Amino acid sequence: ETTAGLFLQPFRKNKRIRTAFSPQQLVELEKAFELNHYVIGNERRELATNLSLTETQVKVWFQNRRTKHKRVKSESGKAANSDNTK
Repeated sequence: ETTAGLFLQPFRKNKRIRTAFSPQQLVELEKAFELNHYVIGNERRELATNLSLTETQVKVWFQNRRTKHKRVKSESGKAANSDNTK
């Protein structure tokens, strides 16, 4: 064992387990996303409580969903442009 290895071990963080959302949770999250792409404060707290999730899980789901929405939107725009250039 190296001296450097001894110092690095105590600072290692445990890897967070990936959240597996139930189909019902996903339906409710998608409904909320359709209404508003951003959820904050009491709305996020209420959604998390109703779905038995943490606020952080809801926050991260919305962040990821906005990223997906942006990606799909840009991909569909590129596809439309390539159709127009043919």
